[in-house]
Amino acid sequence: MEKPLLYYFKAPYAALINSGLLLGEYDAKGIASKLTTDRALLFHEGFLSDYQNGLPELDAALTENSNHEWNISVPPLITHNINDEVSPYFNSEALANLNASNPQAIFEPIPNTNHFDGIFTWGIMTMDYFDRF
Repeated sequence: MEKPLLYYFKAPYAALINSGLLLGEYDAKGIASKLTTDRALLFHEGFLSDYQNGLPELDAALTENSNHEWNISVPPLITHNINDEVSPYFNSEALANLNASNPQAIFEPIPNTNHFDGIFTWGIMTMDYFDRF
């Protein structure tokens, strides 16, 4: 899919992304502060229309890059903030479901937290988990 950023994103967001917004200088909160959550302001209407009608190239690229088709072979702790507005909760839920037959897999949803305010709960859960070994 060799299309310019302006096919996907409206100004000024295309320029921000093109100038390196997603290359690691900013954390998720920093990136979110520079973008909008209003998709009508963020994305071009043509892209949204094409997306809703199906984009075979995009669908193929997403399928090729899917990381949900793997099973964990070590004792994993899978956590996720239930109200995460940055990274969808269903991703961890799907991973946990794929590993439901692994008796060592532990899925611990973190209630009443969004992407940022669950960090301390997650840290404590993670340290408690590693103390088991």
